[in-house]
This record gives sequence, C-alpha cells and structure tokens, in this order.
Amino acid sequence: MLFNAKYIKCALCLFFSVFADSIVVYPAKKIITMNSTQPEANAVAVKDGKIFDVGMFSRIISELTDYVVDQRFEKNIIVPGFIEAHMHPQVTGFLWQYLYVGYYDRHDPNGNLIVGCKTKQQVLERIAKAVEQKRDKNGWIIAWGYQSEFYGHEPLVVDELDPISRHYKVMVENANMHALYVNSAVLEEIGIDTDTEIPGVSLFEGKFTGELLELQAMRLALAHLPEITIKDMCNITRAASRLAHRVGVTTMVDAACGLAFLTHGLEAYQHEVPKSDFPQRVVLFPINGLVLNKGLDYIQELRKKDTAKLSVDAVKFLTDGSLQCHTAHLQWPFYHHCGCNGMENISIEELKKQWLMFHEAGLRVAVHVNGSQAIEQALQASKYVLDIYPRFDHRHSFEHTQMATENQLERMAALGVVSNFFINHIYYWGDTHIKNLGLTRAQNLNPLQSALRHGVRFSVHSDASVTPVDPLFSMWVATNRISASGNVLGKHQCISVYEALKAVTLDAAYLLHKDNVLGSIEIGKYADFTILDKNPLEVNKKTIKDIKVKATVLGGKVFPVHVPGSWRYLRLNNACKKLLQQYQFSL
Repeated sequence: MLFNAKYIKCALCLFFSVFADSIVVYPAKKIITMNSTQPEANAVAVKDGKIFDVGMFSRIISELTDYVVDQRFEKNIIVPGFIEAHMHPQVTGFLWQYLYVGYYDRHDPNGNLIVGCKTKQQVLERIAKAVEQKRDKNGWIIAWGYQSEFYGHEPLVVDELDPISRHYKVMVENANMHALYVNSAVLEEIGIDTDTEIPGVSLFEGKFTGELLELQAMRLALAHLPEITIKDMCNITRAASRLAHRVGVTTMVDAACGLAFLTHGLEAYQHEVPKSDFPQRVVLFPINGLVLNKGLDYIQELRKKDTAKLSVDAVKFLTDGSLQCHTAHLQWPFYHHCGCNGMENISIEELKKQWLMFHEAGLRVAVHVNGSQAIEQALQASKYVLDIYPRFDHRHSFEHTQMATENQLERMAALGVVSNFFINHIYYWGDTHIKNLGLTRAQNLNPLQSALRHGVRFSVHSDASVTPVDPLFSMWVATNRISASGNVLGKHQCISVYEALKAVTLDAAYLLHKDNVLGSIEIGKYADFTILDKNPLEVNKKTIKDIKVKATVLGGKVFPVHVPGSWRYLRLNNACKKLLQQYQFSL
C-alpha cells in the first residue's frame, strides 16, 4: 500500500514541527549516546537544532506539553553523527570528474560502481579509451587512483604514456596523492630541463621518466592545470558531500584546505555549506603555505567568521610522504626491500620555526606524519615549541601516525598531543606493508590499542580520496585489522567496537576542540545523528562494515540516505512529498 497511517503521521509531524516550532521527539529502538553518564536511551527530543532532552520515551513526553513525535526511526539505532576528521573533500570531488584507474572497485558520488583495474595493462587501456573518446583537439587527460604497489611497484612512465597520446597532456595521480605520472606533453608544458635540480623529479639515464614525487615536483604539473570556475568548484564540493552523506558523515574535515590548483575552494565552501540542504558541517585545515603567504591576520580573520556549519581549525603541515610509495620518512632499518628512507617535505628546523609562530598565535597544528622518523621529528618540534611557550589544552595533532612506536606514543601523551590514525591502511595496504616493512613493524602499524594504553586520544580516518570515506568501514578495520587478503594484521592492536565508535564520534570531536557541541547525544549539543539499521555494539564485529545507514540528522534536519536502485524508497519519498505539498511545504 502506497499510503498508510505511519507515513501520513510522519509527514504531518514534520509539517507541524516546522511551522509550529515544536519540540520533535524521535523514539528509536536504541540510542547509543556516547555519554558515559547516560550510555543508552530510546528517545531524543530536539528543539532549535539542538538536543533538548534524551532518555526514555515515556518519561520525556510526560514532561512536555508542546511536542510532536516523529516515528521514522523507531525501529532503528541512533548514534551521534559520524565525524570524518581527516579527508580531502574537494580533492575527492575534483578527481571524480575524471577517469578512475585504481585497483579496487569504488562507488562514485552518484552511487555507480566503478570497477577497478587489476593489471597495469588495464590501466593503460582505460586511459587510451578515454583519449579515443575525447572530442576536443587539445587539453588534458586526467586519471587518478593508480596503485603501483599492485603492479610490481612500477610507476607509469613517459615511454608508456606517450604512445597513448603525445597530443594531449596526460597526467595520472597515484592513489596516495604523493606522486604524479605525466607524458612528454606535460613535461614540455612544465618547461624544465635536466639541469633543473628539484627533489622528486625522476630521471633515468639522463632523461625524465615522467614520475613526479612529493610536493615540489608535483606542483610543477599541478600549476598548469586549467583553472576551475567557482560553479565547477561548488559542484565538486557537492559531489564530495554526497559521498560522505551516504555513509553517515555529519561533520567532515578538509585536511589540506587552500591547495593552489583547487581555485575558489574556500569560496565554494562559503557558498555551499551554509545552505539548508547541505548535510554536513565542514572544518577546514588551511595548509601552512597558504597561511604563510596570506599572513597570520588572514587566518585569524577567517576564524572570526566561523559559523556552526563552517569553521577553521588547525594549520596543516605535510612533513613526509606515503608508506606504499616509499616516500614516508622512516627510522632504521628503513624499507626492507630497497633500503631507502623516504623524503622530507619540510626540514625540522623550518617545522620548529613555523610551528612556534602558529602556536604562539593560539592556533592548533595538524602534522602529517606517516613514517617513524617523521613522527620523531614532529615530537622534537612539539617539545621545542611547548618548552618555549607552554600552552594548556593545545591539542596539536599527529595525522596518520602509522608507525608510532611505544616510546613515541608515551611521549605524545606526555606532551598532550592527540592523533588521527589512518587505520584503513591495514586493509588496503597491509599485505604490501608486510613485504616493505617486515611482519613485526607491519603488525604494529596504526597501534590503536597501544595509544589507548598510553592515554593518547585519537580518531580514525579514510584520508579520502586515498581510500573511500566510510566511518563504519574504518570501525570494522579498527576492531578486526583484516587485510585485503584476509590476514589478521596485529590482533593485539585491535580495539573494541565501542572504542571504535568513540573514535569516529566523541574523540573525533575532541580532536577538533568541538566536544562541547558534537560527538555525543547530550542536552545542549547539536542534534547531529547517524541512523543505522543495526546496533554496532550487538552485531558480530566482522559485519560492522555491512551495517546500513538509513539517514542522517544535522541540527535537527533529517537527510534520508537514498539507496541507488531502490524503487521502494523513491515511491515513499514521492508520496510524502505529494502529501506535504498539499500543505504548501516542500522537502
């Protein structure tokens, strides 16, 4: 039956709650609050976008006189809204405009499944097909997601890309975002010669290979990309928002805001995020280069414009590279198979100097550190800064922190440093790391249990576009540590499901200095919820990633999650629309 009493009642409740400004009470099968003083409930009351009350349904309605009941979630589980505390939304949305050539299958922002390339030849064929289908006679062919570690650690080189096209400028991004591969047309556009000494520009027998590693080298090509219009950047931002919404994210962090090639990035956020139909709050981490170029006054003025939905937090540093790309900075014994030791993107002297300046200005710093040596240098720099200028509750964060040792975690705790672990690596590259680092170090990558033991507060993240944004998947990895081949990599570093849920809710909010308004379902906090079909604390932990997200709620506004191909969802949604339109209200 298309209409029934339940859906009519829900529609009427929504109508009256909007126009009468009533308190809306959401009963649920169970509410996991992440509030230690009230761990569970079965109803939450919302008013003015905030949590008015939480507890047992019968008690809440007995104390209220002006309220409506919305029964949409009465058979579901309500948890605090998921916080993706380290991703790159606009990079992700930008890349999805182009050709995906990664190894793993992925879903695009519209929910379509894009099959991965299982061989290097498939990658080259996919790029060649894109060239054949291109109608204009010039411009760029951009592909992304290439994963050399699955093809014998072989980069894409000029000799492979030029036969596909010398006419078009071809650029392929490595999935880790720390390497680019370009053809001769791009090298000619860049205009460098073999006498130019730039770290990361690869040469072989006196000729450019087309591989560009890390920031300095990659900027050479990125600087020549066509400028993105403000309209395109708004669409890019929306595409990333759709990806995040589908997996239950209500707050997402742009962990490198201000990248030069993403023109109009900040403008797009300022244009789109405040809109009522944008389903996330966004927190920005401006990159250190942007702040240095614009000046401290620029960042301080931006912070004065913070709103509940769009705010500026930490200044971002990128100290080293990628583990699977061999550019992460390691301590001895380095990489087992090659003996190399990665690359530095900033010297420790410069890191100390800049960090101290931001720290004294009252800013938080987020430092990208993958390798053990990068973590060591960040520890030395943070101690240097805090010795000179002690500051209570700074919450400087180490981002990724994949190879942190026990000693390093102990020192992080002593310094008050928090961490955001790139836990998805265990699944996507765990088997690769066994070969590159040896089993002992690989088993202790992203050491969450050790961090708990030492008292380091942490979140876990996707680093999208590097891996797909999906907090439930990150929770699954954190609690199971299963690699793509099925290996359990470091069982002793598994954490409980509750601890994993805390990492993507309350502890993620803590990292962002927003635990006073986000991260748990408590009176006075924003009414941000993620609605699940099953209780993650009760299912088999190996099935956590299969839990379905039914909807999100942001500041009391409900955003249903559309499941692609679900005719039933579309019919019910349209039915509710028609009913509400009788009352001149549009969803």
